[in-house]
Amino acid sequence: MTEKEQDQYFIKTLKASLELYKEAYEYEKQHKSSKAIMDDYESMISSLEDILCNIKSIDDLCEMGEDAITDAFEAITGYAECFIISANEMQRKKDLEEYEKINELIYLFCDTDDEEDE
Repeated sequence: MTEKEQDQYFIKTLKASLELYKEAYEYEKQHKSSKAIMDDYESMISSLEDILCNIKSIDDLCEMGEDAITDAFEAITGYAECFIISANEMQRKKDLEEYEKINELIYLFCDTDDEEDE
């Protein structure tokens, strides 16, 4: 992926993750979950909305601070955990390619400096 494609995919993935958080929030709300759970969802939804309003690229995220970076990482890893890979052979190939893109985003957050020093 080029840097521009990566930025576009990053934003697309954050938007998809935001939708998952909103759906989970509504589910928890219907089932009268604890205030702590509801507060966690509200906090993440608010953070993702703020991030999406203020960035155009992955590099812009760095300017928003450590909390924004942590929330973006958490959102993307959560999205990866919920990602469904189809049993249908044709769709599975597309899903696996998509999953690989998600993993590329996750790896951007990993600090490889320590590994290179060893």
